[in-house]
Amino acid sequence: MKEFNLPKKFNWELASQPIEVKPYKVYSALLTQSGVADPVANVFENTIGEITWTRDSESNGVYFADSSSLFTEKIMLLLFANSRDAEGGQSIYSLQKLSNNRLVLVSALEGTAVDGLLYNTPIEIRIYN
Repeated sequence: MKEFNLPKKFNWELASQPIEVKPYKVYSALLTQSGVADPVANVFENTIGEITWTRDSESNGVYFADSSSLFTEKIMLLLFANSRDAEGGQSIYSLQKLSNNRLVLVSALEGTAVDGLLYNTPIEIRIYN
């Protein structure tokens, strides 16, 4: 019987795990915004590239996600969660593509765009291959 000399540091456990290949790039984060400040993203996963969040200085409740032409794919999925405030008012969020460089997010309470609704609000952007 022939013996094989394998490197001592080879990790068989790691080698036997399946490799997960997603058919999309993803940006997954929690957004928080208060007053007239820009939203702050607590990013969990980002395989898309650098995205910068800013507040529209001329409109309440309007925020932009800016990139360097990262939103060029035709097939995008923008996931967002709606919620209710402490008084039971319905918070609605709209996330749309404006251009290859920019997405717009609007936060509204009972139909009126307002600041300060984003608090650890989940967002996920997927760009499919």
